[in-house]
Amino acid sequence: MIAIIRTFAVILSLQMLLLYGCSVGSAGRSPEELFSLTVSGLSAREVYHFKAQSNSMEQAGKVQMKTAFDGVVQRHNGLQLKQTGGPRLLSSGGDSLGDDNYNPSALLEGLLKARAEVKLDASRSDAGTACLIITPDAKEATRIWRERLDGQWQSVRSLQPEQSSGWSRLDASKKREIKGRWGEELKQGERSWGDRMNSLAAQASYELLVDRKRLVPISLTETSKLAYRAEGKQTEEKRRIMFQFQSFR
Repeated sequence: MIAIIRTFAVILSLQMLLLYGCSVGSAGRSPEELFSLTVSGLSAREVYHFKAQSNSMEQAGKVQMKTAFDGVVQRHNGLQLKQTGGPRLLSSGGDSLGDDNYNPSALLEGLLKARAEVKLDASRSDAGTACLIITPDAKEATRIWRERLDGQWQSVRSLQPEQSSGWSRLDASKKREIKGRWGEELKQGERSWGDRMNSLAAQASYELLVDRKRLVPISLTETSKLAYRAEGKQTEEKRRIMFQFQSFR
């Protein structure tokens, strides 16, 4: 009987040790390791869906523009976005917002490659989830936003007066007048846009909520501050983009 009890005690001790070891292995990962594993876990998925919302706020904190969209990322087909609310930024049948910066996989991979600072927010983390705060340097944040905004501007530049629904009902002289005015507005817009992009400086931080067990993101929130010159004046605005991940395969 004593031998049986000793054997049982040894087995129980081993089981407890294994359980303790597994717990330490999960909770003991550094924020950088957890971030890297999550990026890899997301990229390995064949397909995943997400919902996102983008808010633009002026210096006083008033929301200037709110845009909502649904997204699907497939490993072999990239990103497909469908706008569901707000001013029209997406052309039909494609992504006009910039794949590298509105594709969560590409965005997170870029931050990982740029060696962005990663910290754990312990107050918002528990045994099942980890809240990571990711902060790229100013150069990387500016690059992200310059590419993102340039993608939106290229979408605007691609528009033509002929695409309007009432174009076919206009006479030839009216069409020439509208096209001339459109061309002048576009030139002025190009100059104004160039000034903004040349003076753009951005700061950004990312809040990534991670499922510790599955090593996939639950949500990703980007908060940015943009500074640039517009019409000869220094201007600041805040942007926030929130991704909520829906399903993974």
